[in-house]
Amino acid sequence: MNKYIHFFLSVTLALLVGLPGAWAQDAGQTVRGRVLDARSKVPLEGIKVTVPGTQAEGTTNAEGVYEIKVPAKSPALEFVFADYQTKRVHVYGRETVDVSLFRIGESVLGEQVHTLDGDKPLRGFANAVAVISGKDIVKQGYITLDQAIQGMVPGVMVRSRSGHPGAGGDMSIRGFASISGNSSPLIIVDGYIYETRFGDDSPIDGYRSNPLGGINPRDVESVTVIKDGTAGYGAMGANGVIMIETLRPDLSKTSVNVGLSTGTVFKPESMPVLDASQYKNYGLEQLQSQGLTYAEIMEKYPFMVDQAVLAEKHRYSHDTDWQDEVLQGGMFNNFNISVEGGDNVATYALAAGYTSKDGVIKNTDYDRYDLRFNADLKLLQKLTVRPRINFAYTNNTMRDQGVNSTVNPFTAAMAKSPITGPFKMSDFGVALPHYDPVDAFGFSNPRSLVDNVKISDDNYRMFIGMDATYAITDAFRVVVSGNIDFMKGRINRFIPKTGVVPQVSGEALNSMDALVRRYLSYYGEGRLDYSKLLAKRHSVRLVTGVRVKTSEFENDLGRDMNSASDEFTTVGRSEKFETRSVSGGELLNNWASYFARGNYAYLDKYYLSASVSVDGSSRFGQNNRVGVFHAVSGAWRVSSESFLNKIRNLDDAKLRVSYSLTGNDDIDPNASRYLYVASPYSDISGLVRGNVFNPNLQWESHKQINFGGDISLFGERVRVSADYFESEITDMVNYALLPVVYGQTFYASNGGAMENKGWEIGLNVRAYDRGETSVDFGFNIAKYENKVTSLADNKATQISETGVLGKEPYQLLDINGGQVLTQVGRPVNSFYGFQTAGVYTTSEQAAADGFKNFKKESFRGGDIRFVDQNGDKIIDDRDKTAIGSPLPDMFGSFLTNFRHKRISVRMLWDFAYGHDVFNYTRMKMESMSGMGNQSEAVANRWRREGQQTDIPRLAYGDPMGNAAFSDRWIEDGSFARLRDLTVSYDFRLPNKKIFQSVNVFASGQNLLTLTDYLGATPDVSPSGNVMRLGADYGGVPFSASLIFGVNIGL
Repeated sequence: MNKYIHFFLSVTLALLVGLPGAWAQDAGQTVRGRVLDARSKVPLEGIKVTVPGTQAEGTTNAEGVYEIKVPAKSPALEFVFADYQTKRVHVYGRETVDVSLFRIGESVLGEQVHTLDGDKPLRGFANAVAVISGKDIVKQGYITLDQAIQGMVPGVMVRSRSGHPGAGGDMSIRGFASISGNSSPLIIVDGYIYETRFGDDSPIDGYRSNPLGGINPRDVESVTVIKDGTAGYGAMGANGVIMIETLRPDLSKTSVNVGLSTGTVFKPESMPVLDASQYKNYGLEQLQSQGLTYAEIMEKYPFMVDQAVLAEKHRYSHDTDWQDEVLQGGMFNNFNISVEGGDNVATYALAAGYTSKDGVIKNTDYDRYDLRFNADLKLLQKLTVRPRINFAYTNNTMRDQGVNSTVNPFTAAMAKSPITGPFKMSDFGVALPHYDPVDAFGFSNPRSLVDNVKISDDNYRMFIGMDATYAITDAFRVVVSGNIDFMKGRINRFIPKTGVVPQVSGEALNSMDALVRRYLSYYGEGRLDYSKLLAKRHSVRLVTGVRVKTSEFENDLGRDMNSASDEFTTVGRSEKFETRSVSGGELLNNWASYFARGNYAYLDKYYLSASVSVDGSSRFGQNNRVGVFHAVSGAWRVSSESFLNKIRNLDDAKLRVSYSLTGNDDIDPNASRYLYVASPYSDISGLVRGNVFNPNLQWESHKQINFGGDISLFGERVRVSADYFESEITDMVNYALLPVVYGQTFYASNGGAMENKGWEIGLNVRAYDRGETSVDFGFNIAKYENKVTSLADNKATQISETGVLGKEPYQLLDINGGQVLTQVGRPVNSFYGFQTAGVYTTSEQAAADGFKNFKKESFRGGDIRFVDQNGDKIIDDRDKTAIGSPLPDMFGSFLTNFRHKRISVRMLWDFAYGHDVFNYTRMKMESMSGMGNQSEAVANRWRREGQQTDIPRLAYGDPMGNAAFSDRWIEDGSFARLRDLTVSYDFRLPNKKIFQSVNVFASGQNLLTLTDYLGATPDVSPSGNVMRLGADYGGVPFSASLIFGVNIGL
């Protein structure tokens, strides 16, 4: 990376040295021209034409023609008109300068980007920045912001957590930047840090709360994504920054906007499993593989051979579609109202919303109530105050979603034998109003799981901020801001005894959990801002200030079990005191940062920005309390040079370069300090050491360099943005294994490094624009490569004894059902298991290989043909290798917009290519190791010598390890998905006394997915941690939805 740093500094120096030569190119003259509407080509009358930094001024006539005297050394004209974006054009000695202006919202180059210090046009940015308009977000039917921005920005990936409404997704920008911490970007809402690093402590299997669930997408004005390094937030901004600007008050007039929508959530498709007849054949073969004779089967499981007594016969004579008993379609409803208005002294925006959506698991749903108030108050001529208030309440009613199929209704429905039914049966074969208990094979009743389990997650969040800006002079401003962020949540979980396998190793006939969480933070900032245009050509802005943030997070978990009845569902209702347990913890964190930033622009052609921050954090060890972070960027607007002024179809062209050193402080706050925890013994409790602290623990360092360019052609009908980046992450936080004498398992330390490199391209084309018809296409694609370059030297790091993995050090991590490998020279989090070469068709073929398992048992016909990596004829752990990576080779999206008169059609596809998925659900449904129901695929299992199939033989308990973690369960997750299809119509309103606008629309989400992946979704993310990325554990399946709505302006 050093060669790029030297190149960057050389380019910057060359730009600065070349400035004096550019100063001598100006001359006084009279300039004439014509101003047109960029879309309709209609002349614009009344356009104000000025020369920035001078008193020169002109106005266009009815034909759009202007004439203005340009003073010497004043190279640019600025065109200003209401409802149109301001445009600055360089003269370069030309006598005629014709200009086209875009209405506000039509031109990307003129968009105002929300930055750390206010707004500035996108065309003036030297960083890799993308902007999403709130209008594009509202057009979609997604109820959380993270889902709504998926596919909208090159390089930004959002992996869905679950198909449960409101679950959201895990976001990453330009890959993963940590092997143990969070790689999510920093979220800034209306200038304030919006904490998202909580919600993973849920007692609900497979569920995590969504911290962004309280932001209503309809309240969003814009989303700005800063992808390359920014030192503005120091130790928090290593993973990129997403800046969200909510409602902006409009002082023009009072307006009321109402949005109503309703729709259908479609029932997802069922996974194909064995029916009753197929299951009986499978079950008999499974029982026989245990060594049971026909007589023993008749004695223990008479219903499997139709010899059961009457009651048992009725109980086990069904052909139940258990997934139909669990899955459902549902309804979606949304109501929003906003009021905006004000005058020259005060402007305001008030919005309220309600959203409800049924889940695809029966008796699950999601509700959100939200309220937002923003205002701009000009209290004095030089003093402006901006309050920002947001309150949101979300309620999730759900079921378990993880690997435990005894309580997860979806995986239980797949594994439950179809010969059983949901309710008890009488001797006459009539269903009784009582749930069928756990069956003879030890499987829960899925219908009882959806009807009798009670799980809810209630969250309240209040976000209050206010800033005050005082203009000391025209150049100097003082800005003081503060914010309080408060969240309180409660999760209640009750698992009944009726029809459910006992939990806690069989001790809990029923169980109750209650988790209470509380988060409170205070944030304060003060800064001095200097902004000045010098000598009519040098634009300078300097900012310096201090930020402080203190936060505390507390969680308290109560657990209980074995209440007298399933009617008693809360903690404290058990019959024995010793069945109860209480745990919890409190995390405190303090952060302070001194920062300084500078921006310089010359002639609207050359841009240079630099920033530095000095951060202190209580997350760091006592020997590394303070870190220094910095960033520098530069840009050259090539299109502003005189040698390009004759290229008529070139609107804008800019080259960018940036370098940054930032940090990631996502470290357990207790890892760097002494921690003691309570330990009960008999009827007393005491304190014991809870960790081995590390006083030298520090942030993960993130260096990044970026080269990019933007070009706009043909009246902005073609826009291209491209970036190449390289990043290096060092001092990665590892959790090293400790010797037993320490009494602890892990120890947090810094060590190891990895790199990400890749490119991104965004393309937008207006392919047709004539009269009242236009067609737009948008396409973005990103590719990045991840490679671990070093690992910490600790007990967790190994060297391959057999050479199968080469000589580079590696670390292994167990995950449910398998392992992941992190090795120098490979991508982080590669799946680690056996390679296979099909199924032995005959025992003779198996004997020819002569392979044995680790118990020295020989493989035979129908067994999996594992690859013997080390050539010792023994298939054991030493034959495991890397078998796939969950990181995609490339990903992106394709957007089309068609407009004809008042009808518009919008279609958004997203895609990913080259990533692998561990299909844990299929592993369980094709292992054939027990009496649970299986996938329909096992009907093609190996049964006779010479049979060619890819499904091995059935064997109870899987003695040969045919279902071991291998490439059998690793699938290609490549996909293309129609995320959104919206058709809308704007009514013509001749009389606007009441209604100012009326728009009706129909919108469909997730209508089509093209993929070879056999699971529910190919881009699932059960955890925000990269080490558990790409594992599909059978969570709530995804489904399509169709929404109809109306937006009314009053």
